[in-house]
Amino acid sequence: MKHRTVNSLATFGLVITFLDTCLGIPLGIPLGIGLRGAYAEDIVDFNQNSHAVYQKSAMIESKASALKLDDATPIDSGLSELSDSAFTENSYPVHLLEPTYNPLDHVDPSLKLTDEQLAWLAQNRQISVCPDANYAPIEMIVDGQFTGLSRDYIDVITQKTGLSIDIEQQALFSHCYQNVVAKKSDIIPFSRKTADRTKHLYFSKPYLELKTAIITSDSQFSDQELTIDDLHGKKVAVVKGYFWQEVLQKDHPQIEIVEVDSIIDGLTMVSFGSADAMFASNAVVTHYIEEHQISNLKISGLTPYDTKYRIGVRKDWQPFVEIVDTVLDSMSEEEHKAIKDKWIKANYYLPWYNKRLVMVIAIIIPFILFIGGAFMVSLRRQVAKKTLELKQKNMELAKINENLEKMVAERTKDLQESNKKLKQQSEMDNVAQIANRHHLNIQLESIFDGTTKFEKTITAFMIDVDYFKPYNDTYGHLKGDEVLYKVAQALKSLQRNENDVVARFGGEEFTIVCLDMQEGEAKQYAQQILDTIIDLDIEHTGSKVANHLTVSIGFHQITTISESTPHQLLDLADEALYQAKLDGRNTFVKWQKKTISI
Repeated sequence: MKHRTVNSLATFGLVITFLDTCLGIPLGIPLGIGLRGAYAEDIVDFNQNSHAVYQKSAMIESKASALKLDDATPIDSGLSELSDSAFTENSYPVHLLEPTYNPLDHVDPSLKLTDEQLAWLAQNRQISVCPDANYAPIEMIVDGQFTGLSRDYIDVITQKTGLSIDIEQQALFSHCYQNVVAKKSDIIPFSRKTADRTKHLYFSKPYLELKTAIITSDSQFSDQELTIDDLHGKKVAVVKGYFWQEVLQKDHPQIEIVEVDSIIDGLTMVSFGSADAMFASNAVVTHYIEEHQISNLKISGLTPYDTKYRIGVRKDWQPFVEIVDTVLDSMSEEEHKAIKDKWIKANYYLPWYNKRLVMVIAIIIPFILFIGGAFMVSLRRQVAKKTLELKQKNMELAKINENLEKMVAERTKDLQESNKKLKQQSEMDNVAQIANRHHLNIQLESIFDGTTKFEKTITAFMIDVDYFKPYNDTYGHLKGDEVLYKVAQALKSLQRNENDVVARFGGEEFTIVCLDMQEGEAKQYAQQILDTIIDLDIEHTGSKVANHLTVSIGFHQITTISESTPHQLLDLADEALYQAKLDGRNTFVKWQKKTISI
């Protein structure tokens, strides 16, 4: 079709030349300029100048009528009178007649883009991509080439839209972010969405979710799971400009942030003890630990924050964000899985474990096998030498086997008890001596995936000790820990049955989750909590509410699990808690829409 269009235009050009030369009809219309000029774009203007062509055709008819020309005979005669040189002089190179490259010719029609989006694609033929050069296997620059998981998604976008890309080879994410904000680059292929970043960039729908781990050295901390609160007062390495820098500065100012330029720089600092911990994606950490063979690091815990990754786009390119979302929606689950499996190992999460237990098992089992094997060899030799001693040897062997069975049984019991204790420790708060947040998350997942059945409602209470920081400042942290223990045990005493969950959420916050509790019961229960804490009669001169310890409570109830998630349930209860604090503390508030007043 493309070549036929060019040939037709070339023939039409000869006809225009004939009419201009033989009949004296001037045809200086934009189409003629396009055919004779060096700019192929003018040919595309043909449709836009159809009115001018119509006016010229009317002039031709007028001239032909004046000359009494019938049908096409004069034109045929005129063409026959043209010399070969006339054809040669008015035949233009094909490359000058080629239409301009149009990206719309390569847009996947199944995307069903809007007119506005198609117009945007027609005006923007190339996008400038600025990837993080040191975030393997997600994205990296290798031998000057952009590669990784995010590159595969960019390739899908360009293949379905006909766009081309220009790679900005910046070394640091922070540089790329500044470039896109300044519109020197167009997109960041792999970024988290934050409140601060949304002021300067648009973000696509998430296309990948990864766990974010707390990495420490083998010599730091114990073998139990760590939380972010455990790192207060510690040095934590964070890559400059990454999501964690903003989160820690806002939510955990007690942590000392150590800025590094790359993941490997942070891992090296933790390995050599220059930093106590580092936050990074499990997939990325595993890649660099294996690549650089860093043997003294471990993953000591996970963070509770959103870990969904998106494409960041300059703020004046909203149509492009919509196009990207459409492309991502058009991809099947199999396509997403194929890209993820290509770059991320299925076993990238390295859990924490009890090394001493592993070492004991590794030593005892080979030892038992060695002793048993040696004894069996000796027995066979004795049987061959002395038949008379066979009975005595068999008796000895029976006794040893009995001892071995007893030893194995004792070891098995010890292992079971050790595993039980480890599980309890991993789900128990050391200070409050009640369930921790990890246990709370497990129980909520059980409720929301249907493992635990309930008939009516689920209620979440968020409880916060009023003015706890002044208490610590006045009475000291040891007294503060003692207060947390007393409050926790008081809340535990209010547990109605084994289905209720009482846990320390973090800091001075506690959570109680109850099943099958109506709204009236929930309000009575909240009041009972307030009264129980007051009855502890713990002096608190630093409180602005009373001269004794008090708490504030927010709670939220749902009746249909499919309409909510554990995170939403706790988040709305937390909003109600915030309102209780605004209302003067030492009170409770049930969440409602527009509960929070500013």
